Amino acid sequence: MLTAASAWMHAPCRAELGPLGLTNRPNSWHSFRHTHATQLAEVGESLRTAQSLLGHSDLETTLNVYTHAIPDAQRRAVDKVAAILFTNVHKISAATEIQKVN
Repeated sequence: MLTAASAWMHAPCRAELGPLGLTNRPNSWHSFRHTHATQLAEVGESLRTAQSLLGHSDLETTLNVYTHAIPDAQRRAVDKVAAILFTNVHKISAATEIQKVN
């Protein structure tokens, strides 16, 4: 719940989010700092760059508080590791299927 003192800060945010249908979520300008840090990490920018842009004196604040895991990024990471670890599994399965057909 917003206090009267902080409501003026959130009004412009609500105005921008309204057309997107996001006014029922607890968004604020501060939430965009989290989004910004997370997206910087997602596109491969260094944590030092995010730290500098967000004005944090401590890198751990940027990493542990402001950056968040993205489910799609987690899936891509798992797929990449699986491709490295299990490169022969697909080849063996394909070879087995070819032998069954012949």
